Amino acid sequence: YKPTRLLDGTNPDVIIDKARAVLNKLSVTKFEKLSDEFMAVGIDDESLIERAVELVISKAQMEEHFCFMYADLCAKIHTVWDEGCGKDEESLGKTFRVALLNKCRDEFTIDRKEEITKIRGDASLSEEDKDEKEILAKKRYTGHMRFIGELYQKDMVNPKTMHNCLGELIEETDEETLVCMCKLMMTIGYKLESYDRRK
Repeated sequence: YKPTRLLDGTNPDVIIDKARAVLNKLSVTKFEKLSDEFMAVGIDDESLIERAVELVISKAQMEEHFCFMYADLCAKIHTVWDEGCGKDEESLGKTFRVALLNKCRDEFTIDRKEEITKIRGDASLSEEDKDEKEILAKKRYTGHMRFIGELYQKDMVNPKTMHNCLGELIEETDEETLVCMCKLMMTIGYKLESYDRRK
């Protein structure tokens, strides 16, 4: 560990470490200041954006009660980084939104049952470690559903995508998926119903 290593603002790992440090301090009361700091750490190309998106999604999944705040951060990044660009022009804001939606889709399509089966079948883990990993996997899943719902509330996800998500969830009958569907409906139900009535 070198105390001066975070001074190298050109190193991609350092930039991501700075982004992580800001995210760890992010709160509702300091949102404006810290969200500006997050956007100023040097995330300026596609690979850095993808890594930053992974950071944000991971935080939202593990801190479900703050999903709305991470969705606010995503909406702000998209808006600010997109300012001054024409509809068909590429911008950091559009690149960020595409990376965010792609990663959200990838997370949504993970086979959770298979993931838990792998955890349970891992002979190198103790029963206690298996239990802990399974709890975290379930927490990520439910947190992710809430986050997608909050992104929809900020108009970062379109209604068709939400209908598709609900359609896939309703086909499953396991308790975890039903819990996720309920969380999603509680987050987006009113807005989605209003949209459907206007069609």
